[in-house]
Amino acid sequence: FHFFWATLYMGDWNNTIHSNQLNKQRNLLKYKKEMGNILKNEKLLDAHDALNRQDIKYTYTQGQYRARLDRAYMNKYTLKRCLDYKIMPCHFSDHESVELTLSWKDRIKWGTGLWKYNTVLNTDELFHTQLTRPHTHIQ
Repeated sequence: FHFFWATLYMGDWNNTIHSNQLNKQRNLLKYKKEMGNILKNEKLLDAHDALNRQDIKYTYTQGQYRARLDRAYMNKYTLKRCLDYKIMPCHFSDHESVELTLSWKDRIKWGTGLWKYNTVLNTDELFHTQLTRPHTHIQ
């Protein structure tokens, strides 16, 4: 989910970047580095870590193997709008589910400086021509 300034990535990542969780994968170091770079470059935070620091809840368990494979990453803007984060049982999967409650009530501030896009422009050929034409005269 990526909407202007709000960013949210959720999924079963099939690996963990947390060293305190057991991991069977051989490519752990490569994965941790690549995932760490993505999170850093996109300025994303782990919702569980940011909202639930006291207790680790795992989303996958198999024997002694436990991990939080299912995670949600979001930027600070989205994190401010996260009202609740839960890990819940899921009867049709071998993973627990991740549930987020987000609020967007204050997302648009009307007033000076607000620019509202007129969707009629989507079908205006002249507008598209002018918009995509190189603007070499602008410095």
